[in-house]
Amino acid sequence: HSFSSGMRDAHELALAAPDGVSEGAVRCLLRYAYTDTGVEDVPLGQVCEVLHVAAYYGTPRLGALCAERLAAVLTSAEEGAVEAAPQLLAFAEETGLQQLKNVALDYIVDHHAAVSQSEAFKALPRSALEDVIARACSRTALVMS
Repeated sequence: HSFSSGMRDAHELALAAPDGVSEGAVRCLLRYAYTDTGVEDVPLGQVCEVLHVAAYYGTPRLGALCAERLAAVLTSAEEGAVEAAPQLLAFAEETGLQQLKNVALDYIVDHHAAVSQSEAFKALPRSALEDVIARACSRTALVMS
């Protein structure tokens, strides 16, 4: 039983959540904990919050489900993917989600003409831009060999 676990939160009536996380994201975590339900029906804008909550509370499977949902935005070329790709690249770098980073890099390279005009692309840090260049160069090297 978690209330007798000896953990700091075991005797608290309320649990803390990371700053800037909505009640909806915490509710999603609780729903996942009680029902093993993923994030298929969570509004896309809230999936990143749920990912942060999943990391905060140490639920890697929920985090993986969030990363898959975010990657699906790019692989299915949903509306808004051009603006989302650079944001997801930055987010993946920040959170260490390599698979999401790879999907974002591939999308950016494949749709560079459109993505490079977006405000999100222009706001990418230098390290992310270097990753985009490296991915494009590695593809060019594969084509030339």
